[in-house]
Amino acid sequence: MDDFPKPKTVCFVLFDGVQILDVSGPAEVLSQANTITGKKIYDIIYVSSSPTGQVMTSSGIRFVTDPLPQLEQLDVIVLPGGYDVLINEDTEDKKLMDWLQTTVKKTDLKISICLGAFILGELGLLSNKKVTTHWQGISTLKERFSDANVMNDILHIKDKDVWSSAAILTGIDMMLAMVKKDINNAVALEIARILGIYLFREGNQPQISAAINFQSKIQDASLLTLISWLENRLDAQITIEEMANFSAMSVRSLHRKCQTTFQRQ
Repeated sequence: MDDFPKPKTVCFVLFDGVQILDVSGPAEVLSQANTITGKKIYDIIYVSSSPTGQVMTSSGIRFVTDPLPQLEQLDVIVLPGGYDVLINEDTEDKKLMDWLQTTVKKTDLKISICLGAFILGELGLLSNKKVTTHWQGISTLKERFSDANVMNDILHIKDKDVWSSAAILTGIDMMLAMVKKDINNAVALEIARILGIYLFREGNQPQISAAINFQSKIQDASLLTLISWLENRLDAQITIEEMANFSAMSVRSLHRKCQTTFQRQ
């Protein structure tokens, strides 16, 4: 931590329709890093082109922002996503895009959260770069930016000066990875514990877990809770009888329900 003679300036760029968790989750990781170390490792700022100094998130909560600054150099710029705004190409904020075109040239690390990858593409930053985004936007990102190497099923990836993440909460995973790189493993893991994160996930893991895939095919509530119960006991040897007992049914009934539900997996 003595390698930080001055804080890293991290600039979150906001706009109307931004996903609130794309901003608050990653920002909280960095804020916790400051608290745990007792140092201002990250100087976090929130900017927009809004003349009122406020932007409306997709959930209806307003963020107060600073005006777009004129910076000689910037350490990190973070581009969060917003479904309607980005994937449908509805962003016509020339003031913001002009500022970004100038600013990214003076920025050491460019980061996108979720569908914020589309902004990276519009800025010409994805050419010959490995990148990912939310699984709902993968095919559109490939079509719109054919010179990008779009990764289908990973949580986050860093390619030189561009770092991108997949679905909304994977922005937290990515920021934990950045803290791990900037500071150390212990601080990143302590942040994960404080935030109540179930598992420290590496970037190459799939966007949708096997457990969620199984649960999405279930209509019977007893099987839904059984999968969650099993997920927390992967290190144990559990018998069919124990699973049936947990589900309050006979072994025969459990076998029949599993066959009916999962036979087409």
